Amino acid sequence: MKKQFNNKPKKEKKPEEPKFYDLEQSSLDLVNDTIGKMALAFNIKTKAIGVSKQNTLIKIQKCSPIFQHISAIDLMIYINEDYLVALEGESADILIHQELDRLEMDISKGTFKLGKFRLQTNEGILNKYGIDAVAKANQLSDLYEKQTKDGHEFDKNSEDVQKKLKSNKKSGVEFLE
Repeated sequence: MKKQFNNKPKKEKKPEEPKFYDLEQSSLDLVNDTIGKMALAFNIKTKAIGVSKQNTLIKIQKCSPIFQHISAIDLMIYINEDYLVALEGESADILIHQELDRLEMDISKGTFKLGKFRLQTNEGILNKYGIDAVAKANQLSDLYEKQTKDGHEFDKNSEDVQKKLKSNKKSGVEFLE
């Protein structure tokens, strides 16, 4: 029995663009300027790199202790430059600052962690209920979590909860259109 070989010409594969790449200097300057404007309790060593396949403008990731030891980098910042170019300057700055604002510092230990976003919602909810109602609901949810974790019973009308809500309330929030 004779073997038949497929003599069809093979299609040439297009060279894939690299997933990770070095950022342009203007992008690095924007990230470093934003970090410089923030009031961080201590210096965090960062490395910003480009990511072509990322679906958002920015993602941050705390480095593992082993990677921190080997590279002396505490925080990786991943930027999609296509998004950065497509967004207006101020919008990109806001999104970068918003992501970096998740850093929670523990001054006594000299460490940091990435917290969750303080206001978790979407545009439809904000339009329907308003920023103050959504912020209050999120604060109540956080207080409920903390109190039940500590073994206390939660009462949204208690004096302690109302004091926390009043002390955490931020006014003067505006949305750009």
